[in-house]
Amino acid sequence: MTDALRELGDFARKYPDSSYLKKAEELRKQVLQRLVDHEVYVARFYLKADHPNAAALRLEGALRRYPGSGREPELLTALGETYLKMGDPARAKETFQRVVTEYSAAEDARRAALYLAFIAKRYGDNPKPLAHG
Repeated sequence: MTDALRELGDFARKYPDSSYLKKAEELRKQVLQRLVDHEVYVARFYLKADHPNAAALRLEGALRRYPGSGREPELLTALGETYLKMGDPARAKETFQRVVTEYSAAEDARRAALYLAFIAKRYGDNPKPLAHG
């Protein structure tokens, strides 16, 4: 799938005037969606198996590897939740704040704001990372 994503991107760069450009972009979006879906699926599997560090790595990787997927608010919210599960309210706060600031119109922004209120109430305005235990 990553090869398909790369090739479709290359096609758009090499042939910007092609009559197939619109179709190539549609296919690229579909491939990107499937790649992100897979990362989210694996991250949820790791969370259910009580491996939040592995889940965080998958979510961070998806954000880094697939920019412009349109799924950033969802990925960041899941990452913030994962950081909370890892006992790191400072990183969770930073991540939820990013959702609220950068994606204020997204559905996940409201959820992120609720998490920010929870963090402030439970850990204060400047939470420190908690020891994983």
